[in-house]
Amino acid sequence: MSSYIEAVKVIYSLVKEAKGADEKKLQKAEGIIKRIDGLAEEAYLLIAEAYQTTNNADLELEDNIHSQFVFINNFDDYEDEETEKEENRQKEALKMSRLDPSGFTETNKDLHVCAGKIVKRAKDIFKAEPVMAHVWSYRWGGYNMISCDLSSLDQKISMPITISAVERQMLEYFDEPDVFDMAEALHIVGIVTQALDAKIKIGLGRNEVNPAVLSSPLKEGETNGKIYLWKN
Repeated sequence: MSSYIEAVKVIYSLVKEAKGADEKKLQKAEGIIKRIDGLAEEAYLLIAEAYQTTNNADLELEDNIHSQFVFINNFDDYEDEETEKEENRQKEALKMSRLDPSGFTETNKDLHVCAGKIVKRAKDIFKAEPVMAHVWSYRWGGYNMISCDLSSLDQKISMPITISAVERQMLEYFDEPDVFDMAEALHIVGIVTQALDAKIKIGLGRNEVNPAVLSSPLKEGETNGKIYLWKN
């Protein structure tokens, strides 16, 4: 319901700016919106008074109630914080490369510079050695990540790269760049691996713990194995 009320407030403010809008109807709508806000505050005060009479032994419920009281009492601060987060997110989104389904790209210049630094470092490390890129994804802390582990074919030389899709672009550390989303992460992986003519392997295919998809049953003492790949 609150989301609906907020949407009504937004459309009210927009229509108010429109030329020729019926002022009387807008004033009536404004009065209703104010009454809704007042009723919400009145309801909150009644709920708070009702809580004073409770004698609750459920600690989890108590924690949830207290958390909600704190949230409401600091609602304006939380709202300002969320607004700031959304504004920052929109600014960061402007830095994304344009990656259309047509296959045409408009690569962010800073992202391209970062990819160039990765390629230069890799060429310094691997020299004339052929490069293998082991690319695999995972989730950490609520975000999506891609590992692009560069190595020589005999794996004696390695250069791990971790790309985090965290809704922002931070490219200062080229071996651990932050990009906006997984499409951007895969885009920089593609640039780097093509520049190095790397042999690419995607996914792990090992360390699987679900017995329903293993290539063979786990032996005693084993905790993981290879995933079944329809080769047998």
